[in-house]
Amino acid sequence: VLGSAIVMVGLAAWISQKVTWHDTGYYHYSAIEWFRDFGSVPGIALLFKNLGFTSSWFALGAPFNPAFAGARVTAGLNGLALLIAIAHWCVAVRAWGKGESNFSDRLAVMFYTLAIPICLLMKPLSLILVSPSPDLPVLLLVGAVAWAMAWEGDANRSVAAMAGRPLNPPMLGDLETDLARKSPVLGGWGAARRRMLHPRG
Repeated sequence: VLGSAIVMVGLAAWISQKVTWHDTGYYHYSAIEWFRDFGSVPGIALLFKNLGFTSSWFALGAPFNPAFAGARVTAGLNGLALLIAIAHWCVAVRAWGKGESNFSDRLAVMFYTLAIPICLLMKPLSLILVSPSPDLPVLLLVGAVAWAMAWEGDANRSVAAMAGRPLNPPMLGDLETDLARKSPVLGGWGAARRRMLHPRG
């Protein structure tokens, strides 16, 4: 608990620095203010073109940027995204250390071990972190989506092992069927995969 509190306080102090990322001044903060005060306004880019560069990340951040706070909590949402990434890394490291990890856990450890220091220490990502830029969550989602796909594969393997049958995920089987229907050449990939997995079948 103490370690978690130290991490949260330290990260909060980090993202409370002065926002210097230039895109925040160009359109991030003004877009957040418009979302907060007026919602989505059709045609607003005709009046001010910078407001045409919008993102759902700004809409998500709008309720967390009250007018009385000014721009002091603008980077809070990016800090939350990084905090979730750090928590995910800690959970995966703990599982790996106990010998209870699977491929998805090890993938998460490797990705976040690279991504988190880069976000904190290397420009321009260290500047983007202290801003409401959607670039940071996009970077972290790359690892999160890869982890989710690997986790699904781990779950499929566990189910197949408990059932005592070879793994043949339905999604992959559907892909092979679709490839074979569209092109014999592409469909050959599925046949080759089946021969490698089941050489006697």
